[in-house]
Amino acid sequence: MSLNQIPDFMLSDAVGGVKDKIAVLSGVGGAVEKANKSEFDAYKAETATKVELANKRDKAVRIPLGELDDDAISAITGGGTVTLLSIPQDKSVTPAKTSYFKNGKNLLDKTKVNIGYYVSTVTGVLVENVAYNASDYIPLLAGQQASFYTDASCRLAYYDAAKVFISSVFPPVVPITAPTNCAYVRYSFLVGQLDTQQFELGAVQTAYEAYKEIIPKELLEDKPLGIDITQGKNLLNPDTLNIGKYINTTYGTLSSNIAYNASDYITLAEAQQACFYSDVNCKIAYYDIAKVFISSASAPTVPITAPVGCAFVRYSFTATQTPIQQFEIGSVQTPYEKYGFSMPKLIYDKDEFLLFLPSEICIAVGRTIELYNKQIAWCGNINNYHFQWICNVGRALKRKWSCTGVAGTIGNHALTCNVYDNNMVQVATATTTVKVVSATISVPKKILTIGDSLTNEKPWLSELRTLSGNQIELVGTRGVAPLKHEGRSGWSAATYLTGATYDFESEGVNPFWNPGTGQFDYAYYEANNAVNPDAIQIFLGTNAILLDPTLNAGNIKIIVDKIREASAIIPIYLVFTLYRGDQDGIGNQLSTDGYSAGSGVWKIEADRKVYNLMIKLNELLKSYTKLYFIPISLAHDSEYNFGSVVTPVNPRAINTELMETEATHPQTQGYLQFADIQFSTMAAHYLDA
Repeated sequence: MSLNQIPDFMLSDAVGGVKDKIAVLSGVGGAVEKANKSEFDAYKAETATKVELANKRDKAVRIPLGELDDDAISAITGGGTVTLLSIPQDKSVTPAKTSYFKNGKNLLDKTKVNIGYYVSTVTGVLVENVAYNASDYIPLLAGQQASFYTDASCRLAYYDAAKVFISSVFPPVVPITAPTNCAYVRYSFLVGQLDTQQFELGAVQTAYEAYKEIIPKELLEDKPLGIDITQGKNLLNPDTLNIGKYINTTYGTLSSNIAYNASDYITLAEAQQACFYSDVNCKIAYYDIAKVFISSASAPTVPITAPVGCAFVRYSFTATQTPIQQFEIGSVQTPYEKYGFSMPKLIYDKDEFLLFLPSEICIAVGRTIELYNKQIAWCGNINNYHFQWICNVGRALKRKWSCTGVAGTIGNHALTCNVYDNNMVQVATATTTVKVVSATISVPKKILTIGDSLTNEKPWLSELRTLSGNQIELVGTRGVAPLKHEGRSGWSAATYLTGATYDFESEGVNPFWNPGTGQFDYAYYEANNAVNPDAIQIFLGTNAILLDPTLNAGNIKIIVDKIREASAIIPIYLVFTLYRGDQDGIGNQLSTDGYSAGSGVWKIEADRKVYNLMIKLNELLKSYTKLYFIPISLAHDSEYNFGSVVTPVNPRAINTELMETEATHPQTQGYLQFADIQFSTMAAHYLDA
């Protein structure tokens, strides 16, 4: 091989001046064969190595987008034969990684807490111990500060981005400051602190707020999220109503009449059933998949059943019924729910407003029953809302609906409550049936009440008997005939399900407890105490009340079910317990009459506990036969019925104010109001007993 046969790229300066070296080996104008062949071969190998290195890409230098080949671009855009993993990968986009969601200030998600574990301060791992709960990993970057509830039992550990343990603190002092390389923390605390724990960024510890993930309203309205959005049970969309129209039952078309409104087409498959409010003016038409008219009905009886070939329905009704109209799938008509969609397990960035009315409100002739705005609703500030009561009996007043039963109004009456915000936008509606009934009781009956301090020797027992013309006898193992009872101060439904002794008044074991079977046994109670009532009233819930009503309501349901095991037909009257008094009464509450006042109780939370319990009991037991709710929660004036005394507005003032002295046990007037709604409900269903 001659010098001229070596490729030019091998002779460039980039490979170390090999050209010059070969020239020396060859001699001026001489042949390669005259040089030392072994030395030449060594230089040739060195040349090849340097060329290979020169052709390799420097990975520190990024490749411009324009230099990508077609296969690479096709794979990124989703075309071609080359397949890349989904970008982003399935289920990899969490709320924390989106611009739609934002967290509230509390970063401790109770649904992800490790129950029965604490954080090891040696290794950072979780160690089993039933007395503790440990948080999940919470993001916290180096230098960030955070605050939370800490005591001598609290342990905290720091972790890097790979969740490798860095260090720990036992017990931590707040605010904490995350160390170098920190990306996450975990901390543990006593189990009883779960409902009060708040982990928040910043050096200042603020008032507790439940963990929440929020989608701001503007994003929810303007951008598709691609997440599960569930339609409510009410399929009647008020925004698509045909105003001033009714269904022509001959042709299935719409005809004009200002007194009526007609729905748009609502999906209803062949043989499906549906319920809605129907009266003599209601008309409905059925259509096939092409919306061709099939058949119709006037004043249809609900539930309706869709005929053969049906795919859609339309129906019309009197325009004034629009606020209470609900078209729902199924054979049972349920309480009204506003039309709309929901995203499960999300908390929206707006104030919550809740409204509830039970299926009936009973009023005996001569009794005045009132429903209080502050007690049928739960919200942050009741003054931001306006209540419209609609009924052909009773009066809509500033803070309540009030109705006195008179003989001329005996019968059923529809009652609707619509609630509006300050812009007159409707935010909620609820309906019920008012039953005005006779107050005459002709047959003696015995009523057994299982309760707490609100039953124990309270004035409502004698008033209930008086209102019945002494036809109602209160029975039980406690008290004096004919006003006996099973009311035990301080007891909850949970207590009645145990073999506890009633120490508050030095009595023996719970009489409903069967030591042989180790459970609540109503048949055992009757057999061993010679108590044979015609009906049972359960007045529990005040004690052991929590924001989460699951346990308390569940225990009350167990009592109901145990009674039903012994007697499937005995009527049961279930009381929704009363709301507390105002914050002054809560603050002045003493631990008396078996009630432990405690500290840290605040009015809005106390109200929510009562509201949640009422809703849960209604949910669990509304389908039970011969079970009737007595809504003391709604019909007792908790704003004015607790004792109050004249008190200086401050220690040095001569000005005074009325201040409640407690918030759990009302004055006599409150117990008399109990009796009004108790008697009315029992009178309405007395023959069932």
